[in-house]
Amino acid sequence: METDGKSWKYTNVLLDKGTFMQEKIVYDGSGQEIKVRKFKGVKRTTAQALVRQGYSREETYLKYFEYIFSDTNAQTSIRTRIIDEFIALEPDELLEAEYVPRSGRDAGRIVQHLYISPTIRRVIWLKDTAKKKRGKLIKLDKLGTFWSGFNWNNVNKEGGVAFDGGKKPEALIRQILELCTEPGDWVLDSFLGSGTTAAVAHKLSRRWIGIELGKHCRTHPRVQER
Repeated sequence: METDGKSWKYTNVLLDKGTFMQEKIVYDGSGQEIKVRKFKGVKRTTAQALVRQGYSREETYLKYFEYIFSDTNAQTSIRTRIIDEFIALEPDELLEAEYVPRSGRDAGRIVQHLYISPTIRRVIWLKDTAKKKRGKLIKLDKLGTFWSGFNWNNVNKEGGVAFDGGKKPEALIRQILELCTEPGDWVLDSFLGSGTTAAVAHKLSRRWIGIELGKHCRTHPRVQER
């Protein structure tokens, strides 16, 4: 999606992180080592302030793309430990935390986080959610999965059976059955619940067996299979 940044929360610009002052080693709750460097004299402004200097909004976001950020009150063990060590930061100070995650998408790689004083809020970069391409900013949206996009609203009313918190959308069950079965195949649901799987299997010309031990086995599934 092309954008000039009007709807984005990324409105701050880091011009200079300042002069290096000190380095400390702190540890998270699992004993993970975190190298923290403190800088003083950080210089920052806002995208709006740059616009007022004569740049257009789009020009501002393109020119300062690498340095535009937002900040968040991230509740993590890393931030907690950093706060404990650097509890009295000055307004013009900045912290740079470096560590190697043991799990997740960055496992085994050096990761750096910046924290803005004095509340030690984590910096979130625009460049992590967008890219520059042919003089335009392209917002990167997360792709859905094969299992997203199903309407869960009013699922409780499907099939004429009310079963709060115990039903799946028929469209979801249909997609599963069409992926792995053919007409005439047997479908077994050993926890039948409201009978949605049996109902969908029936509509798709699959044979089915449903097993349910709850008292509703004589009411809910029977209604849905009609």
